[in-house]
Parts: sequence; structure tokens; C-alpha cells
Amino acid sequence: MRNIWVIAYQIQLKIIRKPSLFLLLFLVPMLIIFILGNALSEQFKQEDQPVQPVHIAILNQDLKMQMNQFQEYLASSKINDYVIVLNTDSLPSMDQLIHNKEADIGWIIPSGFSEKLKVGFPEQWKIVSGTSSNKNITGQTIIRGFFDQIERNQIEGEFVANNLPERPYLFQTDRKTFIEPIRIKRDTNYTSLQYYSAVDLIMYMLFAGLTTGISFNRERENGTLSRLNSLPIPNFQIVLGILLGNGIIASIQTFCIIIGTKVIFGVDWGNQFLTLTIICSISIVISIIMGTLVAFIVKSSKAVHAILQFIIIFMTFVSGGFAANLDHFKVFAFLEKFTVNYWAVQSLLQAFLNKSFTQTIPSLAVLGCICAGLIVLTLLVYRRVGYHE
Repeated sequence: MRNIWVIAYQIQLKIIRKPSLFLLLFLVPMLIIFILGNALSEQFKQEDQPVQPVHIAILNQDLKMQMNQFQEYLASSKINDYVIVLNTDSLPSMDQLIHNKEADIGWIIPSGFSEKLKVGFPEQWKIVSGTSSNKNITGQTIIRGFFDQIERNQIEGEFVANNLPERPYLFQTDRKTFIEPIRIKRDTNYTSLQYYSAVDLIMYMLFAGLTTGISFNRERENGTLSRLNSLPIPNFQIVLGILLGNGIIASIQTFCIIIGTKVIFGVDWGNQFLTLTIICSISIVISIIMGTLVAFIVKSSKAVHAILQFIIIFMTFVSGGFAANLDHFKVFAFLEKFTVNYWAVQSLLQAFLNKSFTQTIPSLAVLGCICAGLIVLTLLVYRRVGYHE
């Protein structure tokens, strides 16, 4: 164990003694967070946003429910230009439309609903929410308005049938319309600085993997590895020492970014400190293991630098690290699910919003699976090619 700590200490000294690397790891992240957080803050403002057309996928399970009434309502309310109706025949097809962003919101009408509609909306009709919170609200408002009109027409018909005098629609009723939200994928109640603090924190934690990969190959290129191998030190202890040294530097870097953004920029990281610690720990392990894997396969430091830099920047870009609204495009919405950044950032944003730990478990589970997969793959590569001159 002592050998591992000595090697880790030497690795840390080598990193800290390089001023350029110190600037890259600690000062540049703060500068980028400040620039992106302020320059792109308009993307996170909720006021004065124009109403965009809403694609509503309708699953009508009630054969007696005539949907032409809904079309007439849209025409009479003069909102035809803001609603596009997509009829579906099953829940999986509706879910696919929403998943592919071809529909913004889903509307399920259960069987027998039209009969019970006459006696006061006793049964729930369901809304399947999509990824856009604004369009979810718009779609729910339109659907609720449709049923409010049906209710008003029914009650006005009762006045006519009972020969009651006409009067304005100024009365209350026991009839209620229920909305059952099934799924809301993303919450956006966070600021621009919070969002870019999260994405850049993950990006620079991944750059720790680049430092790790270079450390492995520099030890080989500088002849340090041959001297270590000549000592009675098992090879795996050398590997663990390099991993530990880079892991400690990455942890210090992460702590400095979190504290720095909180003190200097006032970024609110929430109060879910355990969740935040788990997210950062898993991300750091993924980072250094990814760098180790590439270093075992590629023997040149320049090649390791180029490969890891491309992977990190590509994953950051695809997951919205440089522009928050890229997931409006289907190709990016598909690719981001295969990046470490996406799942780590989603977990961090939930921590920002002070969601409970159980609500972050799905994202953390994916991160954990990625981490476990990389560890297994690295062990297999290590057993095959080893780490030696």
C-alpha cells in the first residue's frame, strides 16, 4: 500500500509543477463557465416566448367518442395554426412518436369515456408529457379548454331544457376534469450558470482522464517505468498509484470548481450533497479508467491526447455542453443518450433542483453501468497487453 501512495504522490507533484496544466485544470473552467453562463443566458429565460405549434398524439380508446368535435373546437377557438393532431392506434406508437419528438404531448381517451362524460367527467383522461415543459403546458391548456366547452354546452343545454331564464355563465359546478401526468422527462427550473457549471464540470472531470492517459505513456517514454519495474514493486501497484494520483488531482479540481462557482458566481448547487458526491465520484472513476484504457491500447502520448480530446469534446458537444437546445434535433437527441456527459449532467441538474436521491437513481444507474463496463474492459485489456516497456 505504501508503494501505491508514493507513486501517487510523485504523479501529483509532476502535475502540479506544470503551470500550463494548472491553468487548464483550475482557471480555464471558471472562465468558460462565466462566459457561457452569461452569453447564452437568453436560452433559459421563460418570459415572452412565442407560442409554437403543438403536436398532439391522440389515442382514442372510446369508439363512441367523435374527435370531429375537437377539430370544431380548434376552429371555433381560432387555434388551428397552433395544434397539429396525430391519431395513434396504440400506446407504444404514441410513446414512439413522443420519443422521436414527432409529437409534443399525448392524449389518451379511455373506453366508455363518452358515456360517463354526460354525467360529470367521473373517469380520468390521461396526458403523456413530452420533453418540452412549455408545450406540455400549452397542450394541456388546449385539451382542458375543449372539455370546459363541452361542460359549458351541457349545462347551458340543461337551462334550455328546463325553461330557465338565460343568464351569463357565472355559476359553479361539481364536474371536474382530471389530468394524470404519466411522464415528464426534463425539468428546466435552473439558471444558465447552473446548467453550464454542470456541463463544464463534467467536461473537465473527463479531461482528468486525458491527464491519466498521458501520465501512463509519459512514464513509459521517459524511462521511469523501466526503473520502477526494476524495483520489487508489482506492476499492478504502479498502475494503481498512477490512477490514485490522477484521481486525487481530479477530486481537488472538482472541489475547486464547485466552491469557486458558488463563491464567485453565486451558483446554487442545491443541498443534495450526498448525491453530488456520488455523481462526481462515479464521473471521476469513469474519466481515469477511460484514459487508462486508451493508454493501454495506444502507446504514443500524442495519440492518446488526440483520441481522448476528440472523445471528450464530441461527447460534450452532442450532449449540449456548448448549446443547451441541441436536443431539438433528432440526431443529437439520439446520440446524447450514449454519452457519459448526458447522464452525469441530468443527475447534477436534478441535484440542483433538490430532487430526492431516489429520483436520481435512474441516471446514476446508467452512470454506474458505464463505469462497471469500462472497468471490466480495462481489466481485460490489461491482462492481455499489460503495462510495461
